[in-house]
Amino acid sequence: MRIGFIGGIESGKSRVSVAVDPRSRDLKWEVSCGKPSQLKLISGRFENTINIPVSKDTDRYNLMILKKSGEMKFFYVLKGLEKALIQKKMNEYWFNSDILGYDFD
Repeated sequence: MRIGFIGGIESGKSRVSVAVDPRSRDLKWEVSCGKPSQLKLISGRFENTINIPVSKDTDRYNLMILKKSGEMKFFYVLKGLEKALIQKKMNEYWFNSDILGYDFD
């Protein structure tokens, strides 16, 4: 099952295998994704150059069920993202997740 991401560094991407372990069907309610680190170069020679990560920022996402036109899908949504922005991005990334179910009301 594909689950899309809304907001942050993973926005617009999707993951296929997000279960806790390969034999489980349990999904994580919260996922952290690391932002690309800025690298600091040490040493002047090419063969002795060392890259050291300067920052270790992460984006935190919450698992949500979003509904559009009677279809429901899982999305990982950046924690603290405003409702209006979630709705806008949901429409943009709707096809990045597989259908979870339908609402027939």
